[in-house]
Amino acid sequence: MTVDTAVDSMTVDTAVDTCLESDVEVSGAVTPKSAAPSSAQQQESGDVSRDRGATDDGVTTAPPEIVSSSESDVDVAELFATHTGGATSSGRANAAKNTRRAEATPFDERTGPNKREKGKKGRKKKNKRAEPPMPADVAAHPELAKYWYQRYRLFSRFDEGIRLDREAWFSVTPERIAEHQAERCRCDVVVDAFCGVGSNAIQLAFTCKRVVAVDIDPLKVAYARHNARVYGVADRIEFVVGDWMEVAPSLKADVVFLSPPWGGPEYAKEKVYDVHTMMPIDGFAIMEKARLITNDIALYVPRNTNVNQLVSLAGLGGKVEVEQNLLNGKLKTLTAYYGGLV
Repeated sequence: MTVDTAVDSMTVDTAVDTCLESDVEVSGAVTPKSAAPSSAQQQESGDVSRDRGATDDGVTTAPPEIVSSSESDVDVAELFATHTGGATSSGRANAAKNTRRAEATPFDERTGPNKREKGKKGRKKKNKRAEPPMPADVAAHPELAKYWYQRYRLFSRFDEGIRLDREAWFSVTPERIAEHQAERCRCDVVVDAFCGVGSNAIQLAFTCKRVVAVDIDPLKVAYARHNARVYGVADRIEFVVGDWMEVAPSLKADVVFLSPPWGGPEYAKEKVYDVHTMMPIDGFAIMEKARLITNDIALYVPRNTNVNQLVSLAGLGGKVEVEQNLLNGKLKTLTAYYGGLV
């Protein structure tokens, strides 16, 4: 079986009335960026090959097109109208009155086992590979089957020995999204506060000089270290087994990347996701710990997250950029950027 990995990147402009008490601004912008490392970075990481397709940057762009609600899991205008409409408390942004339908610029990245080549007569030929049997630990959980078939979207080098535990299958950041986030978080030292099996830490290691990857689960940290070796970046990552809420005060970094646990796939069944009550760890408390290190923070949250809450997390006089992350034209997640990342 082959799995296409085409990704749509969407730019969203959201006009928002702001309260006089808080100069909080909201904007959303996603631009198609290549996360491929520079030649210097490739040499530093042992000339790691990212296998990004036939073009120089691995991306083929096409003219913009309007995304309709049928092409997206969530209607973009409805999403922002729902989460930003109505009265808000002091210090939060008011209704987004001029939200407009977003424009998407689709592009295709040909990676790993799904690379396509043109035949002599210009016809596209697929590299046929026998679909490997589903691992017993995945087959034992039918709900994981769909993630197995999307494994190359999670890790393009999956066949080189990537390791995941059960929770990681539905909590890993897809590689193309992680690449984009890493580019936005480019700095000297970055903390990945909930690294899991390393999907974000690996990509951050391609854009930052040093990554501090924290997770409370020793097994996940062991898998993250192994997966980092697969990508050739383990030497740039310092792994820490510990509780983020306890170790945060002892850390120093330029940027903090937060991808806290969401409470399992059930979050998608909720109309609005509350970061205060639905996260296993209060999202507001997580942000407070991050601010002990820096104000430059990226927060990765479900697509149905209450945008008012993301705005309020910016604090009095702060700024936040809420970015919509899409794969194959479907809205998957949101990333909120704070401080100097805006």
